[in-house]
Amino acid sequence: MVRSFSFSRSSWQKWVLLLVLSGMAVMWIMPVSASPATDWFDKGNSSYYAGRFDEALLAFNKSLELNPDSAAAWTGKGNALNWLDRYDDALLAFNKSLEIDPGSARIWKFKGNLLNMLDRNNEAVAAFNKALELNPNFIDALNDKGITLYKLGRGSEALAAYNKALELSPGFINALENKALLLDAMGQYNEALNFSDQALGANQNSCYAWNSKGNALANLTRYNEALAAYDHATGGPIDSEVYYNRGRSLTALGRYADAVSSFDTALVAKPNLTAVQVTEVQVARNSALQKQNPAQQISSSPAMTSAAPGQTSQQTKAAPLTYAPVSAIILMAGIAIWVRRRNSPP
Repeated sequence: MVRSFSFSRSSWQKWVLLLVLSGMAVMWIMPVSASPATDWFDKGNSSYYAGRFDEALLAFNKSLELNPDSAAAWTGKGNALNWLDRYDDALLAFNKSLEIDPGSARIWKFKGNLLNMLDRNNEAVAAFNKALELNPNFIDALNDKGITLYKLGRGSEALAAYNKALELSPGFINALENKALLLDAMGQYNEALNFSDQALGANQNSCYAWNSKGNALANLTRYNEALAAYDHATGGPIDSEVYYNRGRSLTALGRYADAVSSFDTALVAKPNLTAVQVTEVQVARNSALQKQNPAQQISSSPAMTSAAPGQTSQQTKAAPLTYAPVSAIILMAGIAIWVRRRNSPP
């Protein structure tokens, strides 16, 4: 005999309830599919962090086609454009992001970083101030404001910004590194050395801290110790600056051939240098070469392809070398890149 099943009203309700609860459990366990706009945004972030900025830009644009009111996607687009050296377009993207979310301290900081890179420094300070108005404890904005104030020659205000950041976060390495650079430029070499060592305590491999330590030691005429510091600083994004500083210490020690070699290495790394900075390195290199061979005609290094605009090759040879604090122009070469590198989508 085949046994049949029949359901009472109450048992049927129990089965329905069980099925509903089972479905809810599956929905809880299984991830909910993101919207297409969010999928494209996530792809943009992944490509950005992998350094594939063209792909990131494409993905952020796709996300914005689907959701044009996403401040996060406009911010990601701005950062990708920044890395692609499309600065005007990046600024438009940040402005659009701020139209949507004017209360984001982080976006104001990103805008300030871009304006800093464009040497629109007063506007950059205003953007950082807006970020700090929204978040007074924003240590990255304080640090980057300090960098920009230093570029404007407002050293005491820059120092106050670094001090405020360090008051909020005593181990904040970016502020320690930049304070060391600033103190060196202000002639406070022992203090600069102290803060360089503090930065190295936070990160023993910081090329910025080793470079600033080398500068302080060199300005204290401790050239051999400076060379050791510069050797630790090589292999990072500021090699052009490091080898330039290294060459100056070698020149001060009378090791002119080694100095010329160091200056040549700085020139090979010159994509990080402007035409004015290249000229400054060339002048130092030619001075060392002339001291090495006073009676010999100076010949150009293979790396010295041209003088700066408006300068003849003879003009680039004229200045004698005396050791002095590294110029603000060279000093900032790696910092602008560092600021940009730390821009990342929200």
